[in-house]
Amino acid sequence: ELARALHWGRGAVHQGVKIDHWFRRVENTWDQLPDDLRKEFHVELWPLIETELKYEGHLQRQQVQVERMARHEDKRIPADLDYTRIRGLKKEAQVNFTRIRPATLGQAGRISGITPADVAILAVWMEKGLKEATISAGTDPADGAGRRG
Repeated sequence: ELARALHWGRGAVHQGVKIDHWFRRVENTWDQLPDDLRKEFHVELWPLIETELKYEGHLQRQQVQVERMARHEDKRIPADLDYTRIRGLKKEAQVNFTRIRPATLGQAGRISGITPADVAILAVWMEKGLKEATISAGTDPADGAGRRG
């Protein structure tokens, strides 16, 4: 029933605005909707509909971040990596990474004092380094077959 309600909310219009966009205005709540719209769904479902539609964008962005972190969880960090060479990485992160020497990006993200931005910088740097190493070895990183150049 919730899925049907969310689909309905993305198409139904109130005050010239689709319901999902109307709910994104902080001052708007489900009990302010006219009776004819509220009758579409059971009164106990409306708080869920409002919350889902109001925060849909935030929830989607958070889900993307969770998926990105899951992809990086097991990505190996070179054991000999010199963290001081990574531009943009905070000094505190450089010190913590050098002291703890995390084996994966997932481990790096769980170190106290390390922010998601620190892990993102590390991940980008590792990806960039991999591409540069591949190019200097004469292979094309865009070519899945590792064709020689």
